Amino acid sequence: MTKEQMIELLKAGKVADFNAHRVEHPDEEVNLHGASLSGADLRGANLSGADLRGAKRSEANLRGAKLIRANLRGANLSGADLRGANIEEADIEEADLSGADLSGACLHGASLSGANLNETDLSGANLYGADLSGAKLIGADLENVVNIAYAMLVGVDWTRVSGISPETDLVIQASQLLTRATIRRA
Repeated sequence: MTKEQMIELLKAGKVADFNAHRVEHPDEEVNLHGASLSGADLRGANLSGADLRGAKRSEANLRGAKLIRANLRGANLSGADLRGANIEEADIEEADLSGADLSGACLHGASLSGANLNETDLSGANLYGADLSGAKLIGADLENVVNIAYAMLVGVDWTRVSGISPETDLVIQASQLLTRATIRRA
């Protein structure tokens, strides 16, 4: 299936057909680099491993979507609904997720370095091992985050963040440093 055919299928809301095609052709590359799917209903779409760099998906409904190991570097996902999405080990560096709803999403091992997460709902999200280095979290909601162990939080902007504090950040960083340190007797 060509890139244009994939885009047309997704824009038409035929997620079940798209997912069935992925099952039938598991080795087929999903290249949606730069595609404009703003406002599209992509609930439950299997976009695992897809190249979505620079894609425009603002206000898109990606609730429950599978984006495992997807490349979302520099994508515009502002205001997108990603509730319960599986975004494990995805590259989301420098992406715009401002105002997005990532509540209950699995971001285990995802790279969100330098991402704009201002006003983003991350309540109940799994951030285990996620790299949030240099991310902007101004006004973000991190209430009831499921797991933040091993998350990289260096240089995060904590202005008006709810559910977690800079003091927690310092404890987490210290814990990470000691966990990864090799201590030798002098």
